[in-house]
Amino acid sequence: MRKTLYISLLVGLLFSCGDKDEEEATPSLEFKDQLLQGKIDEENWSFVTGKAEISTSTISIDLYKESIADSTMCNSFFPAKEDFIFFTMDNTMEVVEFCLVGCDDNSQSVTLYEQTEGSNFIAIEGKIQLTRIDTTAKVVEGKLVTKSGETSYVNGNFTVHLCD
Repeated sequence: MRKTLYISLLVGLLFSCGDKDEEEATPSLEFKDQLLQGKIDEENWSFVTGKAEISTSTISIDLYKESIADSTMCNSFFPAKEDFIFFTMDNTMEVVEFCLVGCDDNSQSVTLYEQTEGSNFIAIEGKIQLTRIDTTAKVVEGKLVTKSGETSYVNGNFTVHLCD
């Protein structure tokens, strides 16, 4: 009887242990306090620079993994030669959760663009928060966590140039 009990407990323990690799492979959708980084189509991606453009009620932000001069960024439509991220959102300092279908009046997504193949990875999971908009210093700061499937995801903080 005891032997059967011990075997049952052992089998229960074996099946209750999760696979750590699976848990670590799926990125968390909580903000990390780090420089924005992750992967786009399984390739490492780390934020270097970016731009923001403000209209009446929205803000458009492009995030690049390469160094691009402010004047070039502000005067060009997608000047990047490497993978980049872009999105437009309401001009708010609140946390904006992503939603594409079944949203009240506000849908939100982020595009992770893979330059070599010209592939768009539309991320509908995650959230964005702008933490500073300074029109005098010409900077916008924020944080982003998002994923599109298992091959494209980013998480962290960014500071971008605010174009005129």
